[in-house]
Amino acid sequence: MSGIVGSRLNIRGSGLVGSLGTDGQIFTSSGAGAGAVFEDAAGGGAWNLLSTTTASNDATIDIETNDLDSTYTNYAVVFSDVQPSSDNQTTCVQLSVGGTYATSGYQFCTRGTRSDGVASNDVSESAAHMLLTGLGVGSATGEVTHGVLYIFNPSGTTYTKFIRATSCQIGATAGRVILTSVAGSNMTQTAVDGIRFFPRDDGDVATGTFKLYGIS
Repeated sequence: MSGIVGSRLNIRGSGLVGSLGTDGQIFTSSGAGAGAVFEDAAGGGAWNLLSTTTASNDATIDIETNDLDSTYTNYAVVFSDVQPSSDNQTTCVQLSVGGTYATSGYQFCTRGTRSDGVASNDVSESAAHMLLTGLGVGSATGEVTHGVLYIFNPSGTTYTKFIRATSCQIGATAGRVILTSVAGSNMTQTAVDGIRFFPRDDGDVATGTFKLYGIS
């Protein structure tokens, strides 16, 4: 006989009977010669939503100081449906240090690849910002950017601050798909208390949702 009897589970032919678990637990082995049991699932990292910012023809999108603190070591910004108000724009990022967005001293390397094989490598050792997208993004219907930006230990004061981002776009050229990867730094060990997104050349951030998560 096998099946569930009362509050216990009988395994056919094993002779091993274990108690049923509670809601949310999983059925797992206890090792050779021991009865299988219900246990809590193994723990893992959690993404904790801290803020949501929605763009509506804004010159900049600023993820500000109240959420970027020492509560978490690492943070991520998930951005979706981001579209510039002007055509053929690249999205830029700046970091705030001590309440002021730095406008110089950034190092970054960006790699963009378009679906027709066209590639873009943008690099700098001293820039006014970091590039989040490597090829121009369109502003026509459906031409948007989605992606994730990570910032590592922004409240720390020992090591240089870095961002790492990956994004996908519909480009301004014939509506082609673009994949972009970027790494960058403001080359300072001072705590970072804000992240700013904006188009490089012209116009505003017409639409977009920016969600900040603390990673535990």
